[in-house]
Amino acid sequence: MSPSTDTSTAAETPPNQRPDPPALRDGPDDVFALVSGLYVAAVVVPVALAWLLGTVSGAGTLFLVALGGGTVVLTGVALAVRRVSGLDYRLGARRGRWWLVFAPLAVVVVAGGSRAVATAGNVEESTLLFGLVALAGGVLLGSVLAMMARTRYARAVEEGVETLAEWRAAWPPGRRRLPKVTGALTAIAGAGAFAFGFVAPESPVRALGHLLLPVGIVLFMFGHNPRTYRANAAGLVRQMPANRELYEWDRFEGYTVAADAIVIHFRAPWRFPVICDRDALDDEEHVLDTLSESLPRLPAR
Repeated sequence: MSPSTDTSTAAETPPNQRPDPPALRDGPDDVFALVSGLYVAAVVVPVALAWLLGTVSGAGTLFLVALGGGTVVLTGVALAVRRVSGLDYRLGARRGRWWLVFAPLAVVVVAGGSRAVATAGNVEESTLLFGLVALAGGVLLGSVLAMMARTRYARAVEEGVETLAEWRAAWPPGRRRLPKVTGALTAIAGAGAFAFGFVAPESPVRALGHLLLPVGIVLFMFGHNPRTYRANAAGLVRQMPANRELYEWDRFEGYTVAADAIVIHFRAPWRFPVICDRDALDDEEHVLDTLSESLPRLPAR
């Protein structure tokens, strides 16, 4: 079909330009609203309990306060989020959505500092424990919420544009060795640090083990599982089992073609490139033609 006769949405949206949001008349779905409520409650309730330790006595009373307060916060936030039209789309469209992960740290630091000032530095261990619970719950649910928002944004954009090419590929076997070796060594170091924590429970080495072990597992599996990719006028969609991510074309520097893979390079130097095994592509020429419409082909690296 020639450009002069193509009336599809994809043709109306120039490459490298994000399409206008679709008409979202309803608020986020119930699951997104529920997770939003859980996120706020996971941060607010433990912080509030830490402040109430000096005024409320008894584990039973604290439990009832936590249960009642958590229910009120969860319900209130979920209902409020449900009423904001397009909130999940707008949040997913912004890279600042990852502040959801770091916001709990700021809340815990401010609340903990205020508590320390109020008690003249006499902070109880239970207060620190509630702070850690708020931090862990907030980081976990903030990450989930950010991914959910990004998935809903990608899905909404895909509904308004034409898919130009679709393929499924993992990293070539030769390129998986480095993350596998790095991941295995990191996981072993994490397991050793975690085990050392049983010998010396007060040592901060155990906390390091909690960090290194999951990071090592993720690195070990990096690039192993094939992903589905879809190119459209808005950008490149990477489909994973639990979520999907839309990378706008202006986030890429370009692509290179190596003997074993097509590599799409991000502008951000800290990002892993998108690497696709050429042997896994059913129509490599079509994939390259589609990429060349939006990205420059760079010299081999």
